[in-house]
Amino acid sequence: MFGQVARRAFSTSVVRQSESFGFGSSLPFNVKNKTRLSINMLLYTMTGFGAPLFAGWWQLKKKRL
Repeated sequence: MFGQVARRAFSTSVVRQSESFGFGSSLPFNVKNKTRLSINMLLYTMTGFGAPLFAGWWQLKKKRL
């Protein structure tokens, strides 16, 4: 019984992976609008690099006891 279920799950995953939907179709955001994509990537990168820098600045800014 488990062999049949595993075989069925494998065959559906192979079929699903073999389909081609086009460039950027598997991404959770739109890649057709280059301006919006650039702004989103810039904000994402600035947040990723800025958060640790802001945390360090915040800790250094605090008054020492």
